[in-house]
Amino acid sequence: MEKIGITIKYLVNFIDKTGKKLEKIDFEQGADLTDVSGWLLKTYGLQVPGEDVMCLLNGHSWNHYSEGDKRELENG
Repeated sequence: MEKIGITIKYLVNFIDKTGKKLEKIDFEQGADLTDVSGWLLKTYGLQVPGEDVMCLLNGHSWNHYSEGDKRELENG
């Protein structure tokens, strides 16, 4: 199955927790924002989206998309 490559950019508080500003991750074709949330929780213990956390996909809040966290990922 084809992989979907995404880039996650972390801001100040998350850089402190991840030790990274930028990270490239591969997910299986058909993965969505829920998969990203699960990966961040499992890997770093980060609960996203959260009350004090802004999550953007291509410059738009996850809430901007009608599919919400079920929005499928695309390469890049």
